[in-house]
Amino acid sequence: MATSEQELFVSVDAMLGEEPQLPPTAERARLREAAGVTQARPATALKTSTQSINTWSWTRACRCRSRRPGSG
Repeated sequence: MATSEQELFVSVDAMLGEEPQLPPTAERARLREAAGVTQARPATALKTSTQSINTWSWTRACRCRSRRPGSG
């Protein structure tokens, strides 16, 4: 089943909407790096680029969805 990047963003947003608030972006990055997880790992899992993961992380942090790839 092919899934577009925008559909993945919508799915992740829906999932996160059900979860408690995430820590600030810098803290998430610190925790990820401390665990030895690069941005390449979720990018591979989501079949996207590390740039998309980076953009999504910062876009989600500032809630500036208009900057999201494919959103127009």
